Amino acid sequence: MNELSGNFSAHPEPLLRMDKVTVRAEWDLLLVAVENTASFAAAVACSISTAGTIAFYGGLGSGKTTFIQALGAGLGCRGLVTSPTYSIINRYEGGRLPLVHVDCYRVKGEEELYGIGLEEVLAEPAVVCVEWSEKAENLLPVERLEVRLASRGRQGRQAQVRIYGALWPQLESEVNLWRERNV
Repeated sequence: MNELSGNFSAHPEPLLRMDKVTVRAEWDLLLVAVENTASFAAAVACSISTAGTIAFYGGLGSGKTTFIQALGAGLGCRGLVTSPTYSIINRYEGGRLPLVHVDCYRVKGEEELYGIGLEEVLAEPAVVCVEWSEKAENLLPVERLEVRLASRGRQGRQAQVRIYGALWPQLESEVNLWRERNV
């Protein structure tokens, strides 16, 4: 784990420049089964106490939606969390915090994201999960969690996880506890 400290503003106010905040902690994890992805997402959900953004990166089939489904369950959201590939944005209520799932796969550019109101979505009092975040990079808040997933075939999934800023102070302890139990 690599921990850095500093003074940061509170989320959800969008901050657009990554040079204003540093990586607070990062982890490189091998998730050997779908169950590991789900249990890791549940551990992340336990640490979420306020609105915030999780930016997901990874190719098709890398586990982004699986992670977000387990996160929604961990937050106590009602209903099955499904990928909003065609609707772009799905909202789920009923949990500790609302969950907003954004899928930028079919988005052609940032202008389209402005048109669908992504800026407003990111300012909502909710946990906002953005798949294919590289397409929304300039709109994402600086203080965020980044989850980069890659399939490793039979070995499972590689997860590179970084938290920027003061968002979700309990995250480090939850992730480290999860690692002790699962590595």
